[in-house]
Amino acid sequence: MSIGQFYGIEINDFAVTVAKTALWIAESQMMKETEDIVHMSLDFLPLKSYANIEKATPCGWIGGGYRVQV
Repeated sequence: MSIGQFYGIEINDFAVTVAKTALWIAESQMMKETEDIVHMSLDFLPLKSYANIEKATPCGWIGGGYRVQV
């Protein structure tokens, strides 16, 4: 499962930032473990911005992650 497959909606800016940071940390740990298993260096940087975590209210979203203007 890819980190990019995680989706989230938060109404708080700080929570969005924390969630994105947590995903970066999880991906970094996963890459380090993978490097240890395959005994080779993997490119991790630059960090990617995951647009799948957005600041919005749940009422502003429908299935599939498309924003609905109300």
